[in-house]
Amino acid sequence: AQAGLEVAEANLQKLLAGAREEDITAARSALDQALAAQRENAVALSAATEQARLSWIQAANALRDAQANYSQIYWDNRELEQRLEKYKQDLPEENRLAEERAWRAVQNAEAAMEQARLAYEAAKEREETSARTAQAQVNTARANLERLLSGATSQELAAAQASVEQARVALEIAQAQLDKATLRAPFDGVVTTVLANPYDQVSSLTPILILADLSSYYVDVEVDEVDISRVQVGQEARISLDALAGVEVPARVEEVALTPTTAQGVITYRVRLYLAGPPESGLRPGLTANARIITGRASGVLMVPRRAVRMGQDGRPYVEKVLPGKELERVPVQLGLEGAEVVEVVSGLEEGETIFVRGVVQQGQLQQIIENASSGRPIQVRP
Repeated sequence: AQAGLEVAEANLQKLLAGAREEDITAARSALDQALAAQRENAVALSAATEQARLSWIQAANALRDAQANYSQIYWDNRELEQRLEKYKQDLPEENRLAEERAWRAVQNAEAAMEQARLAYEAAKEREETSARTAQAQVNTARANLERLLSGATSQELAAAQASVEQARVALEIAQAQLDKATLRAPFDGVVTTVLANPYDQVSSLTPILILADLSSYYVDVEVDEVDISRVQVGQEARISLDALAGVEVPARVEEVALTPTTAQGVITYRVRLYLAGPPESGLRPGLTANARIITGRASGVLMVPRRAVRMGQDGRPYVEKVLPGKELERVPVQLGLEGAEVVEVVSGLEEGETIFVRGVVQQGQLQQIIENASSGRPIQVRP
Protein backbone atom coordinates (compact mmCIF):
# COMPACT_ATOMS: atom_id res chain seq x y z
CA ALA A 1 0.00 0.00 0.00
CA GLN A 2 2.87 2.38 0.80
CA ALA A 3 4.55 1.59 -2.53
CA GLY A 4 1.27 2.17 -4.38
CA LEU A 5 0.89 5.59 -2.78
CA GLU A 6 4.46 6.53 -3.69
CA VAL A 7 3.92 5.49 -7.33
CA ALA A 8 0.67 7.47 -7.55
CA GLU A 9 2.29 10.57 -6.05
CA ALA A 10 5.26 10.25 -8.42
CA ASN A 11 2.92 10.06 -11.43
CA LEU A 12 1.05 13.15 -10.24
CA GLN A 13 4.26 15.10 -9.73
CA LYS A 14 5.42 14.06 -13.19
CA LEU A 15 2.23 15.41 -14.74
CA LEU A 16 2.48 18.65 -12.78
CA ALA A 17 6.13 19.14 -13.76
CA GLY A 18 5.45 18.72 -17.49
CA ALA A 19 7.48 16.88 -20.12
CA ARG A 20 11.25 16.81 -20.05
CA GLU A 21 13.25 17.54 -23.20
CA GLU A 22 14.66 14.03 -23.26
CA ASP A 23 11.12 12.62 -23.07
CA ILE A 24 10.08 14.72 -26.07
CA THR A 25 13.15 13.60 -28.02
CA ALA A 26 12.41 9.98 -27.20
CA ALA A 27 8.77 10.41 -28.27
CA ARG A 28 9.86 11.92 -31.65
CA SER A 29 12.22 9.01 -32.16
CA ALA A 30 9.47 6.52 -31.32
CA LEU A 31 7.14 8.15 -33.89
CA ASP A 32 9.84 8.06 -36.59
CA GLN A 33 10.51 4.40 -35.86
CA ALA A 34 6.80 3.58 -36.00
CA LEU A 35 6.45 5.34 -39.40
CA ALA A 36 9.53 3.55 -40.79
CA ALA A 37 8.28 0.20 -39.58
CA GLN A 38 4.87 0.91 -41.14
CA ARG A 39 6.45 1.61 -44.52
CA GLU A 40 8.75 -1.43 -44.38
CA ASN A 41 5.93 -3.75 -43.41
CA ALA A 42 3.67 -2.35 -46.10
CA VAL A 43 6.26 -2.96 -48.82
CA ALA A 44 7.19 -6.45 -47.63
CA LEU A 45 3.64 -7.63 -47.11
CA SER A 46 2.42 -6.12 -50.36
CA ALA A 47 5.09 -8.06 -52.24
CA ALA A 48 4.17 -11.26 -50.43
CA THR A 49 0.52 -10.74 -51.23
CA GLU A 50 1.28 -10.12 -54.91
CA GLN A 51 3.43 -13.24 -55.04
CA ALA A 52 0.59 -15.27 -53.53
CA ARG A 53 -1.83 -13.81 -56.11
CA LEU A 54 0.46 -14.74 -58.99
CA SER A 55 0.86 -18.24 -57.59
CA TRP A 56 -2.92 -18.56 -57.52
CA ILE A 57 -3.14 -17.43 -61.17
CA GLN A 58 -0.46 -19.95 -62.14
CA ALA A 59 -2.32 -22.70 -60.34
CA ALA A 60 -5.52 -21.72 -62.14
CA ASN A 61 -3.76 -21.84 -65.51
CA ALA A 62 -2.31 -25.23 -64.64
CA LEU A 63 -5.81 -26.46 -63.79
CA ARG A 64 -7.17 -25.26 -67.14
CA ASP A 65 -4.30 -27.01 -68.96
CA ALA A 66 -4.97 -30.23 -67.06
CA GLN A 67 -8.69 -30.00 -67.82
CA ALA A 68 -8.01 -29.40 -71.51
CA ASN A 69 -5.62 -32.36 -71.67
CA TYR A 70 -8.12 -34.60 -69.92
CA SER A 71 -10.92 -33.48 -72.23
CA GLN A 72 -8.80 -34.26 -75.29
CA ILE A 73 -7.90 -37.74 -74.04
CA TYR A 74 -11.45 -38.41 -72.90
CA TRP A 75 -13.07 -37.67 -76.26
CA ASP A 76 -10.32 -39.42 -78.19
CA ASN A 77 -10.98 -42.57 -76.21
CA ARG A 78 -14.76 -42.30 -76.75
CA GLU A 79 -14.23 -42.01 -80.49
CA LEU A 80 -11.83 -44.95 -80.45
CA GLU A 81 -14.32 -47.06 -78.45
CA GLN A 82 -16.99 -46.47 -81.13
CA ARG A 83 -14.69 -47.66 -83.85
CA LEU A 84 -13.53 -50.72 -81.93
CA GLU A 85 -17.07 -51.66 -81.05
CA LYS A 86 -17.64 -52.60 -84.68
CA TYR A 87 -14.94 -55.22 -84.33
CA LYS A 88 -16.05 -56.29 -80.88
CA GLN A 89 -12.82 -55.02 -79.33
CA ASP A 90 -12.24 -53.15 -76.04
CA LEU A 91 -10.37 -49.91 -75.47
CA PRO A 92 -6.66 -50.62 -75.14
CA GLU A 93 -5.27 -50.63 -71.64
CA GLU A 94 -2.78 -47.88 -72.33
CA ASN A 95 -5.56 -45.57 -73.50
CA ARG A 96 -7.60 -46.27 -70.33
CA LEU A 97 -4.56 -45.63 -68.10
CA ALA A 98 -3.78 -42.40 -69.95
CA GLU A 99 -7.34 -41.20 -69.30
CA GLU A 100 -6.99 -42.00 -65.57
CA ARG A 101 -3.68 -40.19 -65.36
CA ALA A 102 -5.19 -37.15 -67.04
CA TRP A 103 -8.09 -37.16 -64.55
CA ARG A 104 -5.73 -37.39 -61.56
CA ALA A 105 -3.78 -34.47 -63.02
CA VAL A 106 -7.02 -32.46 -63.08
CA GLN A 107 -7.70 -33.32 -59.41
CA ASN A 108 -4.16 -32.40 -58.38
CA ALA A 109 -4.40 -29.12 -60.26
CA GLU A 110 -7.69 -28.32 -58.52
CA ALA A 111 -6.11 -28.98 -55.09
CA ALA A 112 -3.06 -26.89 -55.96
CA MET A 113 -5.24 -24.02 -57.12
CA GLU A 114 -7.29 -24.17 -53.89
CA GLN A 115 -4.10 -24.09 -51.82
CA ALA A 116 -2.85 -21.12 -53.82
CA ARG A 117 -6.17 -19.33 -53.29
CA LEU A 118 -6.03 -19.93 -49.54
CA ALA A 119 -2.42 -18.74 -49.41
CA TYR A 120 -3.45 -15.58 -51.25
CA GLU A 121 -6.34 -14.94 -48.84
CA ALA A 122 -4.01 -15.49 -45.84
CA ALA A 123 -1.45 -13.11 -47.30
CA LYS A 124 -4.13 -10.46 -47.81
CA GLU A 125 -5.30 -10.91 -44.17
CA ARG A 126 -1.74 -10.63 -42.87
CA GLU A 127 -1.20 -7.49 -44.91
CA GLU A 128 -4.39 -5.87 -43.62
CA THR A 129 -3.75 -6.89 -40.00
CA SER A 130 -0.17 -5.70 -40.12
CA ALA A 131 -1.29 -2.44 -41.65
CA ARG A 132 -3.83 -1.87 -38.85
CA THR A 133 -1.24 -2.75 -36.20
CA ALA A 134 1.39 -0.49 -37.71
CA GLN A 135 -1.13 2.35 -38.01
CA ALA A 136 -2.14 1.89 -34.35
CA GLN A 137 1.51 2.07 -33.29
CA VAL A 138 1.95 5.22 -35.34
CA ASN A 139 -1.17 6.75 -33.82
CA THR A 140 0.00 5.88 -30.29
CA ALA A 141 3.46 7.32 -30.86
CA ARG A 142 1.97 10.50 -32.43
CA ALA A 143 -0.53 10.91 -29.53
CA ASN A 144 2.24 10.44 -26.97
CA LEU A 145 4.34 13.12 -28.65
CA GLU A 146 1.40 15.49 -28.87
CA ARG A 147 0.58 14.89 -25.20
CA LEU A 148 4.13 15.70 -24.17
CA LEU A 149 4.15 18.83 -26.28
CA SER A 150 0.78 20.06 -25.01
CA GLY A 151 1.21 19.02 -21.35
CA ALA A 152 -1.22 17.15 -19.09
CA THR A 153 -4.93 17.79 -19.52
CA SER A 154 -7.24 18.66 -16.65
CA GLN A 155 -8.78 15.21 -16.92
CA GLU A 156 -5.38 13.55 -16.60
CA LEU A 157 -4.52 15.68 -13.58
CA ALA A 158 -7.87 14.88 -11.96
CA ALA A 159 -7.36 11.18 -12.62
CA ALA A 160 -3.84 11.30 -11.16
CA GLN A 161 -5.07 13.14 -8.07
CA ALA A 162 -7.87 10.59 -7.66
CA SER A 163 -5.31 7.79 -7.89
CA VAL A 164 -3.27 9.44 -5.14
CA GLU A 165 -6.35 9.70 -2.88
CA GLN A 166 -7.30 6.10 -3.55
CA ALA A 167 -3.78 4.97 -2.75
CA ARG A 168 -3.79 7.05 0.46
CA VAL A 169 -7.10 5.52 1.57
CA ALA A 170 -5.78 2.04 0.78
CA LEU A 171 -2.70 2.80 2.90
CA GLU A 172 -4.86 3.98 5.81
CA ILE A 173 -6.98 0.84 5.60
CA ALA A 174 -3.88 -1.35 5.51
CA GLN A 175 -2.39 0.53 8.46
CA ALA A 176 -5.63 0.13 10.42
CA GLN A 177 -5.65 -3.58 9.70
CA LEU A 178 -2.03 -3.83 10.80
CA ASP A 179 -2.82 -1.94 14.00
CA LYS A 180 -5.67 -4.32 14.74
CA ALA A 181 -3.31 -7.26 14.28
CA THR A 182 -0.83 -5.78 16.77
CA LEU A 183 -1.44 -6.29 20.48
CA ARG A 184 -0.61 -3.25 22.60
CA ALA A 185 -0.82 -3.21 26.37
CA PRO A 186 -3.42 -0.66 27.56
CA PHE A 187 -1.32 -0.04 30.68
CA ASP A 188 2.06 -0.89 32.21
CA GLY A 189 1.92 -4.31 33.81
CA VAL A 190 3.21 -7.86 34.05
CA VAL A 191 2.10 -10.75 31.85
CA THR A 192 0.91 -13.36 34.30
CA THR A 193 -0.52 -15.94 31.88
CA VAL A 194 -0.06 -16.64 28.15
CA LEU A 195 -3.16 -18.28 26.64
CA ALA A 196 -2.13 -18.63 22.97
CA ASN A 197 0.88 -20.04 21.17
CA PRO A 198 2.56 -18.89 17.93
CA TYR A 199 0.65 -19.89 14.76
CA ASP A 200 -2.56 -20.65 16.70
CA GLN A 201 -5.77 -19.77 14.88
CA VAL A 202 -7.45 -17.04 16.93
CA SER A 203 -10.34 -14.60 16.50
CA SER A 204 -11.08 -11.17 17.90
CA LEU A 205 -12.80 -12.86 20.85
CA THR A 206 -9.92 -15.20 21.72
CA PRO A 207 -8.03 -14.20 24.90
CA ILE A 208 -4.30 -14.08 24.21
CA LEU A 209 -2.80 -13.32 27.61
CA ILE A 210 -3.54 -11.94 31.04
CA LEU A 211 -1.87 -8.62 31.92
CA ALA A 212 -1.82 -7.53 35.56
CA ASP A 213 -1.02 -4.09 36.92
CA LEU A 214 0.93 -5.01 40.05
CA SER A 215 1.63 -1.40 40.92
CA SER A 216 -1.84 -1.02 42.45
CA TYR A 217 -4.44 -3.40 43.86
CA TYR A 218 -8.13 -3.23 44.60
CA VAL A 219 -10.57 -5.33 46.60
CA ASP A 220 -14.24 -5.86 45.73
CA VAL A 221 -16.43 -6.35 48.78
CA GLU A 222 -20.15 -6.94 49.13
CA VAL A 223 -21.93 -4.57 51.52
CA ASP A 224 -25.36 -5.42 52.90
CA GLU A 225 -28.27 -3.27 51.81
CA VAL A 226 -28.75 -2.15 55.43
CA ASP A 227 -25.29 -0.53 55.51
CA ILE A 228 -24.83 0.61 51.91
CA SER A 229 -26.41 4.04 52.48
CA ARG A 230 -23.51 4.93 54.81
CA VAL A 231 -20.82 4.04 52.28
CA GLN A 232 -19.55 6.91 50.12
CA VAL A 233 -16.79 7.29 47.54
CA GLY A 234 -13.63 8.65 49.16
CA GLN A 235 -14.12 7.03 52.55
CA GLU A 236 -11.12 5.38 54.17
CA ALA A 237 -10.93 1.64 54.74
CA ARG A 238 -8.61 -0.97 56.24
CA ILE A 239 -7.76 -4.25 54.51
CA SER A 240 -6.47 -7.34 56.30
CA LEU A 241 -5.24 -10.41 54.44
CA ASP A 242 -5.22 -14.01 55.58
CA ALA A 243 -1.87 -14.51 53.84
CA LEU A 244 -0.25 -11.56 55.62
CA ALA A 245 -0.95 -12.03 59.30
CA GLY A 246 -0.81 -8.87 61.36
CA VAL A 247 -0.68 -6.58 58.34
CA GLU A 248 -3.44 -4.02 57.81
CA VAL A 249 -3.33 -2.12 54.54
CA PRO A 250 -4.97 1.31 54.15
CA ALA A 251 -7.46 1.67 51.33
CA ARG A 252 -10.05 4.07 49.93
CA VAL A 253 -13.55 3.62 48.48
CA GLU A 254 -13.39 4.31 44.75
CA GLU A 255 -16.63 2.82 43.40
CA VAL A 256 -20.06 2.01 44.82
CA ALA A 257 -22.35 -0.06 42.61
CA LEU A 258 -25.73 1.45 41.78
CA THR A 259 -27.38 -1.92 41.12
CA PRO A 260 -27.60 -4.71 43.70
CA THR A 261 -26.50 -8.33 43.62
CA THR A 262 -28.88 -10.93 44.97
CA ALA A 263 -27.58 -14.28 46.20
CA GLN A 264 -29.75 -16.74 48.15
CA GLY A 265 -32.18 -13.96 48.96
CA VAL A 266 -29.52 -11.64 50.38
CA ILE A 267 -29.18 -8.24 48.70
CA THR A 268 -25.73 -6.68 48.62
CA TYR A 269 -23.92 -3.96 46.71
CA ARG A 270 -20.42 -4.23 45.30
CA VAL A 271 -17.93 -1.70 46.66
CA ARG A 272 -14.45 -1.40 45.17
CA LEU A 273 -11.62 -0.42 47.50
CA TYR A 274 -8.26 0.66 46.10
CA LEU A 275 -5.24 0.03 48.30
CA ALA A 276 -3.34 3.20 49.14
CA GLY A 277 0.43 3.50 48.81
CA PRO A 278 2.90 0.99 47.37
CA PRO A 279 1.88 -2.69 47.57
CA GLU A 280 3.01 -4.67 50.61
CA SER A 281 5.70 -7.27 50.07
CA GLY A 282 4.07 -10.63 49.43
CA LEU A 283 0.86 -9.14 48.03
CA ARG A 284 -0.59 -11.22 45.20
CA PRO A 285 -3.72 -10.96 43.05
CA GLY A 286 -6.54 -13.21 44.21
CA LEU A 287 -5.70 -13.30 47.93
CA THR A 288 -8.55 -13.52 50.42
CA ALA A 289 -9.14 -10.19 52.17
CA ASN A 290 -11.32 -8.69 54.89
CA ALA A 291 -12.30 -5.03 54.79
CA ARG A 292 -13.40 -2.42 57.29
CA ILE A 293 -14.88 0.76 55.83
CA ILE A 294 -14.62 3.84 58.06
CA THR A 295 -17.93 5.64 57.56
CA GLY A 296 -17.29 8.21 60.29
CA ARG A 297 -14.83 9.40 62.98
CA ALA A 298 -15.32 10.82 66.43
CA SER A 299 -12.90 11.63 69.24
CA GLY A 300 -13.44 12.48 72.91
CA VAL A 301 -16.77 10.65 72.99
CA LEU A 302 -18.37 8.20 75.38
CA MET A 303 -18.43 4.57 74.14
CA VAL A 304 -19.99 1.40 75.50
CA PRO A 305 -19.90 -2.19 74.28
CA ARG A 306 -22.49 -2.92 71.61
CA ARG A 307 -23.84 -5.79 73.71
CA ALA A 308 -24.71 -3.33 76.48
CA VAL A 309 -27.26 -1.59 74.23
CA ARG A 310 -30.70 -3.13 73.98
CA MET A 311 -33.85 -2.14 72.11
CA GLY A 312 -37.12 -1.38 73.86
CA GLN A 313 -40.58 -2.31 72.61
CA ASP A 314 -40.95 1.22 71.29
CA GLY A 315 -37.85 0.70 69.16
CA ARG A 316 -35.70 3.07 71.17
CA PRO A 317 -32.27 1.97 72.49
CA TYR A 318 -31.50 1.78 76.22
CA VAL A 319 -28.83 0.53 78.61
CA GLU A 320 -29.19 -0.91 82.09
CA LYS A 321 -27.46 1.38 84.59
CA VAL A 322 -26.35 -0.04 87.92
CA LEU A 323 -27.76 1.99 90.82
CA PRO A 324 -26.53 2.03 94.42
CA GLY A 325 -27.62 -1.24 95.98
CA LYS A 326 -26.84 -2.99 92.66
CA GLU A 327 -30.28 -2.33 91.25
CA LEU A 328 -30.68 -1.96 87.46
CA GLU A 329 -32.42 0.97 85.81
CA ARG A 330 -33.33 1.22 82.13
CA VAL A 331 -31.88 4.41 80.78
CA PRO A 332 -32.82 5.54 77.23
CA VAL A 333 -29.76 6.60 75.28
CA GLN A 334 -29.09 8.40 72.04
CA LEU A 335 -26.53 6.58 69.91
CA GLY A 336 -23.99 8.03 67.52
CA LEU A 337 -21.32 6.24 65.51
CA GLU A 338 -21.27 2.47 65.68
CA GLY A 339 -18.28 0.18 65.39
CA ALA A 340 -17.89 -3.58 65.30
CA GLU A 341 -17.50 -3.86 69.11
CA VAL A 342 -18.50 -0.50 70.58
CA VAL A 343 -21.07 2.20 70.00
CA GLU A 344 -21.02 5.95 70.74
CA VAL A 345 -23.46 7.23 73.38
CA VAL A 346 -24.38 10.82 72.62
CA SER A 347 -26.69 11.34 75.61
CA GLY A 348 -28.22 9.38 78.50
CA LEU A 349 -24.99 8.31 80.23
CA GLU A 350 -22.15 10.04 81.97
CA GLU A 351 -18.52 8.97 82.13
CA GLY A 352 -17.83 6.80 85.13
CA GLU A 353 -21.35 5.40 85.46
CA THR A 354 -21.69 1.64 85.76
CA ILE A 355 -23.79 -0.39 83.31
CA PHE A 356 -24.77 -4.01 83.10
CA VAL A 357 -23.71 -6.03 80.01
CA ARG A 358 -25.79 -9.15 79.54
CA GLY A 359 -23.93 -12.22 78.33
CA VAL A 360 -20.63 -10.86 79.65
CA VAL A 361 -21.13 -10.94 83.41
CA GLN A 362 -23.79 -12.31 85.72
CA GLN A 363 -26.28 -9.91 87.20
CA GLY A 364 -24.78 -8.49 90.38
CA GLN A 365 -21.34 -8.04 88.80
CA LEU A 366 -20.45 -4.50 87.88
CA GLN A 367 -18.63 -3.01 84.96
CA GLN A 368 -17.38 0.49 85.28
CA ILE A 369 -16.79 2.55 82.16
CA ILE A 370 -13.34 4.04 82.28
CA GLU A 371 -13.26 6.41 79.32
CA ASN A 372 -10.68 9.06 78.79
CA ALA A 373 -12.78 11.58 76.94
CA SER A 374 -9.77 13.58 75.76
CA SER A 375 -7.86 10.65 74.23
CA GLY A 376 -10.72 9.04 72.30
CA ARG A 377 -9.37 5.57 73.07
CA PRO A 378 -11.80 2.64 73.14
CA ILE A 379 -13.67 2.02 76.46
CA GLN A 380 -11.92 -0.24 78.92
CA VAL A 381 -14.29 -2.22 81.11
CA ARG A 382 -13.38 -3.92 84.39
CA PRO A 383 -15.57 -5.82 86.92
